Amino acid sequence: MNRIGDQLKTLEAMRSMAARCQQEAIDRTLPIASQAAVTTSAAINYLNGNHRLLLDPHYIGYSQQVGELPHDMRDIVDAHLKIGGARDRIRTVEETLADPAEIVSFRQACVTDG
Repeated sequence: MNRIGDQLKTLEAMRSMAARCQQEAIDRTLPIASQAAVTTSAAINYLNGNHRLLLDPHYIGYSQQVGELPHDMRDIVDAHLKIGGARDRIRTVEETLADPAEIVSFRQACVTDG
């Protein structure tokens, strides 16, 4: 848990240097990761004094939900990075277009096709 906390602090410190899509990914991921860390720590502390509850159906269901959080975070980060990559590709295409009217036409086509 301490290592995760350190990684979250590092990620937060790097935010100002990140691209906008990366900042959005950080902003969406940090609260989920922080909550997962708090919840996991609380569960570990609780179970240290209540070993018999490891097989309790309520605990098993709860631990499965907590186990899904990393997948949710990965999906959020992946989506934001894909958006950022798409924005970069659009910017590259726009830079190759010399006429502002071509850029407007390109953007309209992207919105219509997207």
